Amino acid sequence: MDSAVVILVIVVSAALVFLLVLSIILAIILIRISRRIKNIADRADMIANHTNETVANIGKVTNAINLIKLIVAAINVFSKNKTRSRRG
Repeated sequence: MDSAVVILVIVVSAALVFLLVLSIILAIILIRISRRIKNIADRADMIANHTNETVANIGKVTNAINLIKLIVAAINVFSKNKTRSRRG
């Protein structure tokens, strides 16, 4: 083989080894980034679930408060009617 061909083979081989190492490093970085994105997505999903539960609980409390207000208003109406009937 010519010395030029040998030099060309060595240069191409070195370039391929460099690109292979670079692609492996890039793959590792991309795997780490995808894991971080997955963790962020999981946290966002957890926050969304907790938010839904909180809204549902607030709705239950609001319904309970409205029911208590209705009962108190009914008691006030009946107590006013009793006091009026006793006076009359």
